[in-house]
Amino acid sequence: MPGAQNLETIKIASLCDFHLGINLSKRHKAYLSEDSFFSDTS
Repeated sequence: MPGAQNLETIKIASLCDFHLGINLSKRHKAYLSEDSFFSDTS
């Protein structure tokens, strides 16, 4: 059934987006904390 397969694909895609969002927010926080180190020199 293509409908069920489509649902699985959507489920997997949303899971990937979820993990990507977590990684991006972690990276963003790391960038923010790094920026605060350099904010004194600017």
